[in-house]
Amino acid sequence: MAVTAQERKLLLDGEWIETGEWHEVRSPYSGETVARVPEAGAEHARRAVNAAAKAMESPLPAHQRAEILDRVAILLR
Repeated sequence: MAVTAQERKLLLDGEWIETGEWHEVRSPYSGETVARVPEAGAEHARRAVNAAAKAMESPLPAHQRAEILDRVAILLR
């Protein structure tokens, strides 16, 4: 079965970015390339940790998190 590889960007602090370096994701079953994702480095990791810490300063209430998870579950079905 032919698989079409998809190219993905990196979502970092609400911004979709490309790093200029790519990593191919391969199917463990066929070895085919199924996606290309940007490789992130130490600075990207720092930005992600800082964004997460900032987000936790005012976290969403439990009922809003539950609503989001319910919507995701519906989309996954």
